[in-house]
Amino acid sequence: MHAQRVSSSLDALQRLRLASPLLVEVPRLRAALGGGVALLTAAMILGFNRCAGCLLYQYDDAYITYRYARNLATGHGLVFNPGDATDSASSFLYTLVLALCHLLGLHDLRLPGLRIGIAGAAATAAVVALACLERTRRPALSGFLGLAVGCHGLVSGWAVSGMETTLFSALVIWALYRLCVLRAYGWLEAALVVAVALTRPEGLLLTAAWLALGLARYAAAVPRARLRLLAQLGCVSGALGLFVLVKWLSYGSLLPHAFLLKRITALYAPRPQALVDVWRSLALGMSLAAAIGMWTLPRRLESWVLLAYVGLSVTSVLLGPYADWARYSVHLLPVAAVLASVPLSLCWRELPALGLAACALVAQESYTALTQVHKSMELGRGHAACRERYLEQHVPPATWVVSSDLGAIAYAAPSLQFIDAVGLTSKDVLLARASGESAEPILFAKQPRLLADTCAWDCTQPQSFSAYKWQTQEPFWMTQLPEHASYLDRLRDGRSLERCQSPDGLWFGAAEFRPGEP
Repeated sequence: MHAQRVSSSLDALQRLRLASPLLVEVPRLRAALGGGVALLTAAMILGFNRCAGCLLYQYDDAYITYRYARNLATGHGLVFNPGDATDSASSFLYTLVLALCHLLGLHDLRLPGLRIGIAGAAATAAVVALACLERTRRPALSGFLGLAVGCHGLVSGWAVSGMETTLFSALVIWALYRLCVLRAYGWLEAALVVAVALTRPEGLLLTAAWLALGLARYAAAVPRARLRLLAQLGCVSGALGLFVLVKWLSYGSLLPHAFLLKRITALYAPRPQALVDVWRSLALGMSLAAAIGMWTLPRRLESWVLLAYVGLSVTSVLLGPYADWARYSVHLLPVAAVLASVPLSLCWRELPALGLAACALVAQESYTALTQVHKSMELGRGHAACRERYLEQHVPPATWVVSSDLGAIAYAAPSLQFIDAVGLTSKDVLLARASGESAEPILFAKQPRLLADTCAWDCTQPQSFSAYKWQTQEPFWMTQLPEHASYLDRLRDGRSLERCQSPDGLWFGAAEFRPGEP
């Protein structure tokens, strides 16, 4: 009985496609739909963020990538601190693009970062609209779903963060649209797969999907087509091999050092329930419609590959490291919208009232997510505004600074060297923590006298800084902290250089100390 209902729904969908307006098939009109959705998405994101500092200050981790890009562009290499080969930039391709922007004269990397983020959200919305149009032949519904995704807080919020999140989302949905909806398999698809893999490590899941489709095509292809497929495989393998070689030569490691950190700190411990809670509160309707939409996929290899990709991606984000506002799962929202398009289309045809209610729920979720993520990003902007102060103008170059919330602080002080108490951008601290050893010998060797970080009270005691807690308190770590004599405990005569309170009441400060006797 269930199979008969599914078959009946598919028959209805086929009738819907045959009855679609012929104008939908005109390439220029399809391009107009995609372009219109992209422009509206960008305009709505900019309009919602038109306030003081909304676009000028960004997510703290973005500044880490900015510092990597600037050091690369200025000849210091792909590093956070010159001479310290730590692999912690969140995206290799994004860092290269930003370094190119710096070479072209765009030295304030927040501006190209913002433009790339908004363009990524707009492109994501446009591709979702085109993919939904291909599946349903309903221009209005397709445009609505594209806008709902592009303006959804999980996309639009990260679009103004300075991170690579929406760039990755746009590349993933574009590749899946080409591979699994249009069933295309050529050089463009190969290039997209490489771009996805170079943007985020989890992009390798899409590489595996591309390879599975390629093997199936190779088995059924004529000799000339097989040569073309082998050439594409060779180019993709060569590009990824070159990427691995650059990583090895730059850092002496194939895995990013950030992966090692996320295995030993409680801050990044997997929190599957937190991820489920975000999606349940912000995208439950879309998720349910997408789950139903899996049953409406055509019975062909591309559909099974798409389902496998979605399953592996969901598993990876559930078991992978925690990220603010489900950042690592954002690229799945456009995929969910494409899957949801067919059930929504059938509802509009067979039960218009139900279709209207479902679309209203999707729109309400998109707006709710937009406002909630916007509030979170607004807090982060206030923090960044405080962190981008003082040091570069008042501290001698090459001075060592201890910090933990160091993204914006370090980006605004390019001439200074930073010891990351967390270990994300300081390999020596990270390796010491990973092996269960104390990081104190590193501090004693470098003798830093300056702390710049989140702080409390008057920011003149080492114990009031966040970096001190990372150095001395076990709840931050999954590895046991060894007994040690703390270098920070021996700092004396703290002198506040700068203090700033963000709108949410959090203090940031810079203070200079005198090393005490052991």
